[in-house]
Amino acid sequence: KVVQIKKSCLRSSTKQLFPDLQDLLKSIVSRMKKAVEDDVFIPLYPKSAVENKTSPHSKFQERQFWSGLKLFRNILLWNGLLTDDTLQELGLGKLLNRYLIIALLNATPGPDVVKKCNQVAACLPEKWFENSAMRTSIPQLENFIQFLLQSAHKLSRSEFRDEVEEIILILVKIKALNQAESFIGEHHLDHLKSLIKED
Repeated sequence: KVVQIKKSCLRSSTKQLFPDLQDLLKSIVSRMKKAVEDDVFIPLYPKSAVENKTSPHSKFQERQFWSGLKLFRNILLWNGLLTDDTLQELGLGKLLNRYLIIALLNATPGPDVVKKCNQVAACLPEKWFENSAMRTSIPQLENFIQFLLQSAHKLSRSEFRDEVEEIILILVKIKALNQAESFIGEHHLDHLKSLIKED
């Protein structure tokens, strides 16, 4: 349905849409807000309770994270029909920063966490980062960026050093270039400088 509505509206801006469609979009935004507020729940357990991946607490938190990420992806699929401000408020402000980040912060740094971060980044509309002059990302991603940097710092001192490169690539994708460069410089990771391409 999302694709069908998008195809029917590609030639018009949101302001030029028929009143019925504008009402439909307002209704969709209202339902999205309700879904985020009523349907998303990320439990906050002690880390000791979720370190064992087979424990009931860990399994439940995993299910809740992926359920929340599915809603996150579905919200951002409306890119092009809903305004960037609306999507960033709902997807980033209300869902990522209030819920998904909790699950990430409560997880043990490692490949699983990096995989989740990659999935989050993959949902973000590319047009938000098309400006070649961007050196810092959009403000609503600051918490996510700080989490990425903290994770990279911890992983750089562990056996999961390959995951640090993955995190740098995520930072580059979301145009957090200044932070990526600073991290590489501070940790003397000269071999990763090539990941940051100057436009």
